[in-house]
Amino acid sequence: MSRSTPARRALLRWGAPLAALVLVAGGVLLGKTTNAFGPDRVCRGWVTAADAQRALGGTGPLSSTESEPGSCQVRLGGWDPGAGTMLIIAPVDRSPRFPFDQGVWHISGNAPILVGSRTAGAVDKRGGWVLLPDSCREAVPQANEDERLTLRATVLHGDGDPAGLARVLESAARGLVEQHGCAGPDAVTVGEPSSASPAVATDFGTVCGLDGFTLPQPHSGTVVERVSGSRDGDGWFCDLAFSHDSSEGSFARFAIVRHPDLATALSNTRFPRARCGGRDTYFAWDENDYWTPEKRANAGFPAKKDLSEAFRTAARKALRCT
Repeated sequence: MSRSTPARRALLRWGAPLAALVLVAGGVLLGKTTNAFGPDRVCRGWVTAADAQRALGGTGPLSSTESEPGSCQVRLGGWDPGAGTMLIIAPVDRSPRFPFDQGVWHISGNAPILVGSRTAGAVDKRGGWVLLPDSCREAVPQANEDERLTLRATVLHGDGDPAGLARVLESAARGLVEQHGCAGPDAVTVGEPSSASPAVATDFGTVCGLDGFTLPQPHSGTVVERVSGSRDGDGWFCDLAFSHDSSEGSFARFAIVRHPDLATALSNTRFPRARCGGRDTYFAWDENDYWTPEKRANAGFPAKKDLSEAFRTAARKALRCT
């Protein structure tokens, strides 16, 4: 029989508490880096925990609360009240022109767009939106007959992941549609976002990479452009901005639109429509309010009419429209 030594007695005395402490510490570490102690699904069960974590750009414990019909809040990475990145999802009614509201487009060349599948939308690190089926008007509280139905995601206290947000919006929109029984199971299909290109200096002989789209060189400053989508697909967008004035954002936006849900917003507007490759195609453009006639003249940029005509003519030729 082995003899009990002082060292052995000390090990027996402290071994069990130490093991318990290691177990607790390991559990805390696991809880802070995974969702081990959180819900498997969030937002009324519509979204998996893994998808929510990806959308919020990290790992860690999740908490979820539900408020108004169809709305929810998900918080990542913080056990203390008010800590962690938050995601808010809510159905929202928008104007008949959405996402092409004058002076404030909600889809452009500056951010990833969702036009490759049945459901149109846009996402970036701050959130995003998708259009809901028009038959689901009851799912959006107090929506008028002529307003557009959307599901909006907003990221607070951190940055989101655009691809992850697209997946969460798809799951939540499907859950909302199923809850109200207002459309079939395939009515919402989002797909992968089309990323925006890096900002590059504009070639004024081929603006936005569109052959035949030429503009005069500004008197001062460098103009940069970003493009999202594809001219051969359901949507193509290009934004122009002055590189030295990034706080003002884009001063001009151009779009070639074929996606049926986006085209609906342009159907009763001044924007021209043509038949290109056997499909109805809209050519749209917009300018921010700060781009005044005085600033335009000082920069040596063409008048609105000349700018829009140059874009429309080049786009029609590039797409071989009839």
